Amino acid sequence: MKKDLTTSSIDRQNILNNPYALSEIQKATGVQGIPFEGRSVVLKEQAASFFEVTVRTIENYLEQNTEELAQNGYEVVTAKRLKELKLAIQGMDDPEIDFGIISKTARLGVFDFKAFLNLAMLMRESERAQRETGPTLYWLKLLKAAEVIEAEKLKDITREANEQVRILTSIVKTSQLGKNS
Repeated sequence: MKKDLTTSSIDRQNILNNPYALSEIQKATGVQGIPFEGRSVVLKEQAASFFEVTVRTIENYLEQNTEELAQNGYEVVTAKRLKELKLAIQGMDDPEIDFGIISKTARLGVFDFKAFLNLAMLMRESERAQRETGPTLYWLKLLKAAEVIEAEKLKDITREANEQVRILTSIVKTSQLGKNS
């Protein structure tokens, strides 16, 4: 039976709880976040830009999956921490971030990479989510060739990654069929 990451929170969590897979996927996708409190975070606007969807689409997923995304690292930053985040954002030269709007807000939602990947697993609309799975398989193959990872562990991770590619491809095709109806 095929796994559907958009509907199975258990299957999503199994992947999200694998620190090695998270690290390799983060490297393969090249997601550059905002350095904040010793980790990298991504704003809703950055997530929308990455996945080539609207900010409203991201907000809809947040509304529908608040608890799961929060469990995996999405949070709303306020007060002193928000001030520190704004300073980190201001110090960046990122055209995706409109600091004028951010400077006036009293609270700001951020995804760490685990929550960002969780969001990707939930998305049905993003062709980008589908395209990003290919490089992950490529990097896994390089790790095997360089003997950085044990063959058996790589086999399990590659099997999961291949399954994700099939699932995401199916989701994108199904959503495209729905749009054309």
